[in-house]
Amino acid sequence: MSPQDLRSLAIIAAVAVVTVIVVERFPRIRLNVVVLELLAGILVGPQLLDIAQVTKIVSSLASLGLAFLMFTAGYELDFQRVKGRPIELAVVGWGVSL
Repeated sequence: MSPQDLRSLAIIAAVAVVTVIVVERFPRIRLNVVVLELLAGILVGPQLLDIAQVTKIVSSLASLGLAFLMFTAGYELDFQRVKGRPIELAVVGWGVSL
């Protein structure tokens, strides 16, 4: 593991910890931790400040994190609220985009 990998992982871990602390410390913000982590990731990533570099390890962990995010979103889905018109709209939207 190169020093650049370690530096990027340390920055990403620090951002993850800081976002959780901010959400818990300032309940008036009323942001979900995931939303704040995504915004902070854009801030420190190559899109804006370019503090954390995209490496093979970071890219692999990002893919794993995305899979966990999708799993969590699906796990929290309430099927009783999705029946009927919402599911019809979702299927039509998916079909149009396909």
